[in-house]
Amino acid sequence: MNNEPAFPCDAIFNKDGTLVYSTGISTRDYFAARAIEIIFPSVLDEIKNSNFSNEYIVKLQLVSAVVCYSLANAMMEARK
Repeated sequence: MNNEPAFPCDAIFNKDGTLVYSTGISTRDYFAARAIEIIFPSVLDEIKNSNFSNEYIVKLQLVSAVVCYSLANAMMEARK
């Protein structure tokens, strides 16, 4: 399985099936978005209840995104 659009939408594919253009969200991005819905509320609670510096908060947000895309990559791999 490749990273095709997660929802039906206008898309253009090459003859080999690779995606050229799509107006929809990719499956990988969809999986990452679903993961962030679970992970980020906990991160926000930590931020609200802390005295973290802005620099640390930005790093925490970046790490959260990296974790979500790692989970999305694992989900994409599991679909093969």
